[in-house]
Amino acid sequence: MNTQLNELEAKLQKLVNGGGFRNWRAIFDIGVEFGQCLQQQGIQSYDPDLWKRLDEKRTEARLIREAVDAIDNFLLILVQKSIKEYITKNGSWSIDKGSLSSEYEEFDAGTTSKYCVQILRVDMTQYGGVFECTFKVVGGLAKLFKKHKISEQFEVLIENDSGYGHTTINRVDLVPNSVSRLHCYVMNNNNWELDQYKDFLQVISKDFVFCLMED
Repeated sequence: MNTQLNELEAKLQKLVNGGGFRNWRAIFDIGVEFGQCLQQQGIQSYDPDLWKRLDEKRTEARLIREAVDAIDNFLLILVQKSIKEYITKNGSWSIDKGSLSSEYEEFDAGTTSKYCVQILRVDMTQYGGVFECTFKVVGGLAKLFKKHKISEQFEVLIENDSGYGHTTINRVDLVPNSVSRLHCYVMNNNNWELDQYKDFLQVISKDFVFCLMED
């Protein structure tokens, strides 16, 4: 790369480092300078190194989000299967957000031993709105979360079909639609690389392969 292009690359990098992506005029002006420089030197095609690095960062960020989503989805399946098992055993599963406290039907020892999740609390930002439930991992799964410095608690949003402060799910086939959003805090305490998120999922899911294959 010649000196003039180097200088323009440095100018562009300085603009980005200073949060200049919102300064469209400055970006346009640098683009014009690049165009004039390339025209003068007869260069037909040129892709600034900065764009390449930014593309790589965006790709890495997307892949990390997908890896985190896969961890969330793994936990979501454990929650869904726990609720389905509760319904199969008891006929229905209910949660309630009272004015001062919350009530919920906990999974029994057999279910928590199998799927390693348990409900802790039911919240609701707006009465009649979605249920914001706090769950936790238990048993061997909790030990793995502690080992990797991941919060043992996670959030599950449950649809409110009743429009009140309580809801009951009485059919197994309704569980996937009612319980479909989950967020754990795997990114909060760790600045992991992509492979570390993938490795963590492999570690926490390896003992659940057969039960996750169950219908």
